Amino acid sequence: MGTELVFSNGQRVRVSGTNAEGLTRSLNRASSEEEIRSPSTGGPLPQGWLPVQTEEEGEILVNPSEVAYVRDVPNQEPVLEQVP
Repeated sequence: MGTELVFSNGQRVRVSGTNAEGLTRSLNRASSEEEIRSPSTGGPLPQGWLPVQTEEEGEILVNPSEVAYVRDVPNQEPVLEQVP
């Protein structure tokens, strides 16, 4: 099972190392008053931003207010060749 983060503009990103419940908790924590530090730099992030490790794009910073929803999706094998 994988996790997908869907932004309000429709962009979808596969997230690694978590599930929908855990990612939702992290997004809620980022929108609170807690200070969050970037795992890659160790520096503090601006309030309301959260570093998220994705499967293809690497680490991205996410603003929870731009997230439409988070969901668990079944893992699917990539389609390497399409039959006409």
